[in-house]
Amino acid sequence: MENIDLNRVDGDDDTPILAAALGRSGEVLQLLFDCKGINRNQVNNKGNTLLHMSSLSGQEGIVMFLLGQRDGNRNGHNMYSVHQ
Repeated sequence: MENIDLNRVDGDDDTPILAAALGRSGEVLQLLFDCKGINRNQVNNKGNTLLHMSSLSGQEGIVMFLLGQRDGNRNGHNMYSVHQ
């Protein structure tokens, strides 16, 4: 995937990997997750991380995958956090 900016953001600060998490594209998310240089800790303009987006889309398998990763953002606060 040379010459492709995999960290490019849209108007909501979503990157392709965040869109894959929300769009229920588990295979695409895992493919992107392994790409060199991808920002796995991107936060969009609502404060959502990969973990938030996967949870919102009901992707239990992806949530478990992300929780098993060492470098994932597990403590992000979005605009809907129930904890402070």
